[in-house]
Amino acid sequence: MQAHTHSRIKNHDAAAAVEAEAEHAIETLRDKAAHLQERIKAGVHNTEGAIKEHPWAAVGIAAGVGVGVGLLIGMLRRRE
Repeated sequence: MQAHTHSRIKNHDAAAAVEAEAEHAIETLRDKAAHLQERIKAGVHNTEGAIKEHPWAAVGIAAGVGVGVGLLIGMLRRRE
């Protein structure tokens, strides 16, 4: 009976250790997600500023990207 109790204690300790590691991992992920969210917000803010300062350049870039994507799609369809 004593071996059974000892085994339970070991299992409980192992489960507690795994739970502590999981909590630490979750906290680390939350911190990284918050940092990434801040960086994304800063990038969006900078992009919006650049678009407001140079709207026609933004239109030209968007049109160029659209043409490029359209050409790639057309090339891929011809291969099939």
